Amino acid sequence: MPYADWRSLLLEHVTTHDELHVLLFLRENVASEVEVSRVARELNLSEQVCLSALQRLTANGLAKRNGNGHFCFSPLTLSLARGVEALEHAYLSAQSTVIQALSESAVQRVRASVARVFPRTSGKPEPER
Repeated sequence: MPYADWRSLLLEHVTTHDELHVLLFLRENVASEVEVSRVARELNLSEQVCLSALQRLTANGLAKRNGNGHFCFSPLTLSLARGVEALEHAYLSAQSTVIQALSESAVQRVRASVARVFPRTSGKPEPER
């Protein structure tokens, strides 16, 4: 899926405000490999929160962890890179819009989870077998 639409990127790859801020930090420091402690210090978050966000971003193909434990911005595809670029631009120009979209995507994920756990029925009782 092309991610020029930053909303799709949020829905599929970024689930929390912390992940969003860590991703944008990595993008801002694209030429650097950063330690978890630096991310935590710069963003005023705990190291555990930052490590969790970095691990999830890595699992989602947006970051990479190298052999010495440092992380860097490293989208797996050009489409992901463009999506993050669009997200960064949107965040810089309309931060509240991005935060609202992140919240809406969280609600969509909850609804989808509920639908999987409690599928709708036609309202008719199922026949006995």
